[in-house]
Amino acid sequence: KQEPADISAWNGFCIHYMVDSEIRIALVTDAAANKYWYAEVDYSDDMVWGKVSWDAFKNIDEESNEKIEDVIGKISQVQIRFPHDGEFVVDKFGSYDQCGK
Repeated sequence: KQEPADISAWNGFCIHYMVDSEIRIALVTDAAANKYWYAEVDYSDDMVWGKVSWDAFKNIDEESNEKIEDVIGKISQVQIRFPHDGEFVVDKFGSYDQCGK
């Protein structure tokens, strides 16, 4: 079983990408129960840096009272999802302060 990780110090993510629809970054807290938080990165025809702070993440469970600060200390998976078919390139992905590196 995968142990949860505390990624709170990352302050979010930085992603270098090009995509013709959108990219969804998912922070999974319980894969078996399909519990996760997500943020979407807009399409871009050119390679660009996208900065995604913790504030950008929404809970898939809209009824939940959890806050992002409650869950970033216990993340079991970070997933990059492509909800639509299309062309995409992701060549860098890291913590929020890694943009441009």
